[in-house]
Amino acid sequence: MSKISPTIADDAQSDAQDNNLDQNGSRSNESDAQDDVDVVKMSERPAGVRLVYAFVENSGRLDQIMANLQSLFLAPGSLGDVYLLSSESVSWLLPPGSHHISLPQTQLTGLHCGLIPLAGTTTITSKGLKWDLDEGQLKFGSLVSTSNAFLSNDVHIKTDNHLLFTMDIIKSIS
Repeated sequence: MSKISPTIADDAQSDAQDNNLDQNGSRSNESDAQDDVDVVKMSERPAGVRLVYAFVENSGRLDQIMANLQSLFLAPGSLGDVYLLSSESVSWLLPPGSHHISLPQTQLTGLHCGLIPLAGTTTITSKGLKWDLDEGQLKFGSLVSTSNAFLSNDVHIKTDNHLLFTMDIIKSIS
């Protein structure tokens, strides 16, 4: 069994750091690298770690939300796959290629998702969503797939560019 040792990046409030460091076996990484977002400021990925869950909240300052999204582009080289997990949603970056997202067998009604072309014009084909696309183009100022929904527990997405996939947290599995 692996022990998870969370890192608190340097933008965390000092009282939060003081309250959590000793209790949780965490460490603080202070950095003067103003050009790096907090997730990237963490030390390099420990051996055996394939993915990182960054606990974030998607409310408050828009610049901090954008920094979290920027981390999805910057972290794979040093940290592996990064998932942004909040109290309401989980988001991750789909690199160019084909992807299969498998949801647990649960009620899909009211479960939302979005496909956001953060890296520019993106051509996608999707299967298993309420508003599937067949070689459709997503781009800001034109079409962005927000407030989409799941029709199937198995979703297939093919993209020619990096694409943010975001979805509601499944609160209960029936």
